[in-house]
Amino acid sequence: MDSERIIYILEHNGIDEVEEIVSSENYFVVKFCYEFDNEEINAARAYSNDESQEEEGSTDWYNDWYTPYLYDIAKDNIQEVIEEICEEFDIEGEFKELESQKGEIDYMKGIAIFCQDSSEVDLEDILNDNIR
Repeated sequence: MDSERIIYILEHNGIDEVEEIVSSENYFVVKFCYEFDNEEINAARAYSNDESQEEEGSTDWYNDWYTPYLYDIAKDNIQEVIEEICEEFDIEGEFKELESQKGEIDYMKGIAIFCQDSSEVDLEDILNDNIR
């Protein structure tokens, strides 16, 4: 498995600060940061104002509308990149968000694992063991 090439692909698809934290013969784990661009932030703001009855900037507005919308965007985009990598390299991959944030946010942190054969490893256990 070409971990350097996979990291390169992640970084060139909007996933920043990619850092390999665990590597073995069967898998490797990376931490990363997904930074929201202005378009995503503006879309989250518009959605939150249109769909909620909350005052923009209030705690409920952030926690119930704005932040979940941004996290959904990030998860969709990250999942798409991981699926493309898995297809290209014929491997398996999974990711998980780290530390849910509240209030105004500019990024989401996450952790991902890539492996040749998930039947040999428990992806969820490895992800949970490496969350720090």
